Amino acid sequence: MNPTARPERLHQFDLLRLFLVFLALISHFFITQELSRPDLMRGITRSATPALLIIFGFMIEHVYARRWAVKGPRVVLARMLYRAMLCYLAFVAIMLTVFLAGNVSFKHFLGSIVLYVPGHTHADLFKYYALLIPVAFLLMWVRFKFGWKWKLSLMLLLLAVAELAQYFTYTLPFPLQHIGSLFFGLQDNFGPSIIHSILLIVFGELVANYKSAAGTSRQRNILVGLGMVSFGAIAIEVGQVGLSPFLAGIARYAGYRAHNSYIYFAYGIMAFIIYWGISSLAVLRLTNSIKEKISYYGGNTFIIFFYGNAIILLTPEVNHTIVPVAFAWGVTAILSLASVNAFEWAEQRFAFIPAFNRLLDVAVNKSLQGCHSVLYITQSKKPSGMTYQKKVAQQVEEPEKVLVG
Repeated sequence: MNPTARPERLHQFDLLRLFLVFLALISHFFITQELSRPDLMRGITRSATPALLIIFGFMIEHVYARRWAVKGPRVVLARMLYRAMLCYLAFVAIMLTVFLAGNVSFKHFLGSIVLYVPGHTHADLFKYYALLIPVAFLLMWVRFKFGWKWKLSLMLLLLAVAELAQYFTYTLPFPLQHIGSLFFGLQDNFGPSIIHSILLIVFGELVANYKSAAGTSRQRNILVGLGMVSFGAIAIEVGQVGLSPFLAGIARYAGYRAHNSYIYFAYGIMAFIIYWGISSLAVLRLTNSIKEKISYYGGNTFIIFFYGNAIILLTPEVNHTIVPVAFAWGVTAILSLASVNAFEWAEQRFAFIPAFNRLLDVAVNKSLQGCHSVLYITQSKKPSGMTYQKKVAQQVEEPEKVLVG
C-alpha cells in the first residue's frame, strides 16, 4: 500500500455499507411501527451493527492510517474529533426529534444528551460513535507509536478490564451508571459496549490490510484465525442450544448482544464475511454508471442514516397489513436516499450550511492548537517561533462536507 496515494473507492464496500445502513433502518422502521418479525429476519437486521463496526475499522486503516503516515497525527486527530462532534450533534438532533414526537419527556431528553440516562434506539448509534471515535484514535496512536503488538496487547487489556468490571460490579456509582453500560457493558442493558467493540474494529483493520496486501503474514493469519474461531464458536453454540434458541438469542436485544457475549461478535464477523463475499461478486456484474451511484450514496451513509431515522420517527402509524407497510417503507427508503441529493442542493444554496461546517472545523483545530495533546507530540522539545507555526499550518486540511459519512 502506498501511503501517499489517495484512497481508492472500493465499490464493494460502498455497496456493503449502503446495504447495512438500510438493514438498520428496516429494523428501526419495524420497531417504530411495532411490527412483529420472525427471528430469522430480526437476526439478519441485528447483524448490521457489528458489521458496520467492522467497516468502521476498515475505514480507519484504509483512510486514516494513510493520512497519518502522510500528514501526521494532528490532522487525523482533528478530523476524527470533527467526526465525533458531528455524531454527537446528530445524536442530540435525533433525540430532539424523539422528544418532539412525544416519545420521551423533556427531562429524559436533557438527561440523555449529558449521558446520564439512555437515549433512544434510533439515536444511540450516533452517541456510540461519538464516544468510540476517540477510543479508536487512541488505539491508532498506540499502533503508530509502538507497533501492532502493543495495540493488540492494549486491546486484550481493555477487554480484560471490561470482563473484570462485569464480574466484580453490576454498575458504577451515581451518576456514572449509563457511562458504565456504554463503555463496559455493565447492567447488561447496552451492547455491544465500546470496549468490547474494539475486537470488531481491529478485525476491520485486518481486513483492510488483507485487501490492500499491505499486512504482514502474521496479521493475515490473525484475520483468518478470527474467522475460523467465529465459525467454530457459532457451530458449537448451535450444537449445544439448537438453531431456534440461537436465532432467538441473536434476534432479542436482551440476548447475546446486551450481554456482550462472544457469540454476538462471532456472529457479526461471520455475517460480515458473507455480506462482503456477496457484495464483491455483485459489483463485478454492475456497470460503471451504477458503481458511480453506489459510491455516491455509499459515501454518504451518515446522511442517509440520520435523515432516515428522523423520517421513521415522524412517520404516522400504518395499518399492519403487507400493502400499507410495504408502501410506507418504500417511501421511507426513497426519502432517505433523496436526502443526500437534497442536502447537496441545500448546501449549494444556503450559506449557513458550509458556514457551520467551517465553524466546526475551525473550532476543532483551534482547540488542538491551544492545548497540545501529548498523543501527537513526539519531540521532546517544541519548535519555537515561525517554525512551529509552519508545522501547524502544514497539518491543517480543507474542511469536509458536513454530515457526510
